[in-house]
Order: sequence, then C-alpha cells, then structure tokens
Amino acid sequence: MIIMDILSYGTSSKADKQEKVTRNEILGEGITGSFLTMKERIDKIDKSIQNVTRQADKLIINNAVNIMKANAKLNAIAQSKKYHMHNMIFDDLLDLSGIDSVKSKHYKHDTNLGTVTTEDNQEDNFATIVTTIEETDAHIDKAVLSIDAIEPEPPSILDLSNGEDNSFKYIAPNGVTVKSSAKKYEYKDHPEYYALSHLFNGTISISDGSIFHSDPHSYWLADSKGSQSLIFDFQSIGNPVIETIRVYPRARNDASSNYRILVSDDDINYEEVVPWVTNTHDDNTPYETMREYELLLSNRFVRFELTRNGSWGIILSEIEFIVDSISTKIKYYISRNGGETWEKIKPNTLFYFSDSDQIDNKLCLKVEIPKGAKLSSYAITWS
Repeated sequence: MIIMDILSYGTSSKADKQEKVTRNEILGEGITGSFLTMKERIDKIDKSIQNVTRQADKLIINNAVNIMKANAKLNAIAQSKKYHMHNMIFDDLLDLSGIDSVKSKHYKHDTNLGTVTTEDNQEDNFATIVTTIEETDAHIDKAVLSIDAIEPEPPSILDLSNGEDNSFKYIAPNGVTVKSSAKKYEYKDHPEYYALSHLFNGTISISDGSIFHSDPHSYWLADSKGSQSLIFDFQSIGNPVIETIRVYPRARNDASSNYRILVSDDDINYEEVVPWVTNTHDDNTPYETMREYELLLSNRFVRFELTRNGSWGIILSEIEFIVDSISTKIKYYISRNGGETWEKIKPNTLFYFSDSDQIDNKLCLKVEIPKGAKLSSYAITWS
C-alpha cells in the first residue's frame, strides 16, 4: 500500500508540474505571456501541439498493433480448438526472444509494429528466421501453423508473349523456354501461321465462319501424326508457384488434341498432375472452351503430352499459367528434431509429420521471407 501511495504521489506530482508549465509558460496571461515576444510564444505553442500530436499518433498505432496481435492470437486459439490440439506457442514478434539469432539471417525487425521483413539491399532477396526450440512434453505427430503476414502481388497470368519463335522452340522474354517434339505446320505463303508463340498471345480461337478453321494466328498447329509433347522450362524465373493452369483446346473444325499434364524437377522423372483430357472439334468442345486446373505446384518442368484427333496435327489455342512468384511468397518449414530435418508446412492446414525416423520433441519453425513480404506473428499448435 505504501509503495502504491508513493507511485501515485509521484505520478500526481509530475502531472501537477506539467499542468503549471502549460498554464504559466504556454497559456500565460497577456499577449506574450511569460515570453518576450509573440513569435516565441507561438513557436512554443506549435511545438507543444506537435508533441501532443506525436504522442497521440503513437498511441493510435500502438492500439492498432495490440488489436492486430490479439486477433492473431484468437485465430490461433480457434485453430487449436478446431483441430482438437492441446498445446500452443504464440509469438507476436514485438521482441526477438523467440528467434534464434545464430541460425537466422538477413532479417529486419520493427519493434513498434512487431514485424519482420528482409534487410534492404540484400542480394539473397529473402530473409530466413529460425525460431528457438520448444521442448515439448511428448513426441509430436501433427501440427497447425497460424500466421499473420502480408504477401504482395496476387496471383496473375505469367506473361510469356512476344518471344523468339522457331519451328521447334519458343523463348519468352523472361527466359522461359517451350520445346515441341514436332515442328509447326509450315504454310508456304504465310510462315507466321500456326507458331508456338500463338499459344501465349492472348488470342483465343473463335470460329471465323468458314468450314475448316479460325484465325491461324490464334493457335499452334504441329506437323505430326502421332503423340507429341510440349515441355516448359521455368528455370530462368526461379520455378514460380503455379496455382492454376488454363488450357483452351478448341482451334479448328477439323482437328483437336487430347492431352495430359506432368511435372518434373530434372526432365527425366515426371509425375502426372492432370490425367488425360479428351477434346473434340465439334459442339462437345465449343470454341472458347477453357479447362482450368488448380494445382499449386512449383517445378522446373511442365510437360504436355498430346495425341492427335482428326485430319491434322497436334493443336491447341492457348495455354495460361496463373502464378505466385516464388520471390513474393513466404515459405514455412517445421521441424520436430531441433532443425536437423525440415518439412514444408502450409498455414491454417492440418499437417502430419512424414519423417518417422526423426521423431523427437524439439519443435521449431523456419520462415523464408522474400522482399516485399512481412511477417507479423505466428502460432503453432500441436499434439
């Protein structure tokens, strides 16, 4: 009680002193008050108002940050209850006590906002933070990661237009290459017809009213009879995160192609991600038909395998890749053995550890934050 009285007295004394300063110096009697000139008094008033405004702005920011952090924590608790988890760690990043400074690099911390970003002028283009190890009471089998973060640039169509074209290969301005196992169909009087570049120029084929085809500048046509392939190599742009692939198959009235889509990191071992799709050149596959595949993949190579229908070669009107650039997407990894092995984890999704040989109770998180992105808090719940 005595300590509380002393603190109260000290606070009230400071308040009384400040009140006297304000009353006597700033709001004193007369035109000039306690100052020699009117200008001095006005300057003092302006300075005092600026100080008050600055403190008010700071208070508003602090309140906003506190609300944001509280909401993030409530979201983490909700995730914990949703998946029936019984353990949770939450870091609001207002300080760096939960970050392993030895294992982390290239990061910048804002103590006022409680955010972590990438250092300026960093050649790696991303920061890496590794959290301190949380010793759990038991082995961990599953977890849920909740985050509050900002990632710029929503998914968009990858621009592959206006590149260099030849019969077998196309090179986009960003370096992405497209190779065909068959050359394009050569039309003697119009060598620009049926080129690979027409797959990426945004001109979806529509019927021109003729018996046979649409505009020959709106589709790719290969000179082939059997099965063929198209291989996309994305190495030049760092293997973007492909969220969706769109295919426009209809281009003529006398030809069409079936296809399937596969991915690979070495151009040798391929995994099928879209099984065979049947297309026709009649009303069952109308002009402007768009087939959309939500995939969320990040591989160097994407391969289309195609078969011919009708009297002409392999044919497609347009291909679009909806991407999140890896350079703007935060990546998260989790470990239950103190960081000896890492597994990729997707936020707000129930995650099961797959490495049965590395069971332990040393939980930690690794986050790669690209330039332009911002991490404000994270929480891990587990059982």
